[in-house]
Amino acid sequence: MNFLSQRKCLIVLILLFLINSALFFVPISPVSTIQITRNAPGSRIPDMIPFYSTEYIYTFLEDIGEQGRQLYRLVHLTSDLAFPLVYGLLFFALIHRFTQILKPSRKINAQFLPWIAALFDLAENFTLNHITSEFPERLIGLTMLAQFFTLMKALFLFTTVAFTAYLGLRIIGRKLAA
Repeated sequence: MNFLSQRKCLIVLILLFLINSALFFVPISPVSTIQITRNAPGSRIPDMIPFYSTEYIYTFLEDIGEQGRQLYRLVHLTSDLAFPLVYGLLFFALIHRFTQILKPSRKINAQFLPWIAALFDLAENFTLNHITSEFPERLIGLTMLAQFFTLMKALFLFTTVAFTAYLGLRIIGRKLAA
């Protein structure tokens, strides 16, 4: 665990996070959101919004067309499969490092927060991948489960980022006070 929170490892994790994030947004990336939504400009990928309806998923899948659906499935099995693992490791390491620096009077087990987000993210990816593979069949129960996974992912990811920022601000506050 100490290895992950070393400066060199954190730099590598930050770079992996940035590279993986870029794959979603750089237009020339074959698995970018722009490529997926080419036939439906302005559409938002369900994974990237915390709330969506069952109908939204099927409208989205219809609008992006066959090529978009193929790319969407590919994303779930490549860059979006790696992403939860990368951010899970990164935030786990950051929280561990920050708590080492702060040396709290009571033990903080919050470094496991990013793994909860990552697990919901992976569940969301596999669920949406299956829904996409079965399109145009409507799997309403599975779609509702995907909505739940997306919401929980967003909630735990937000909590993870907020808690990491809180620890970082406490470190900065300590250094300014010293």
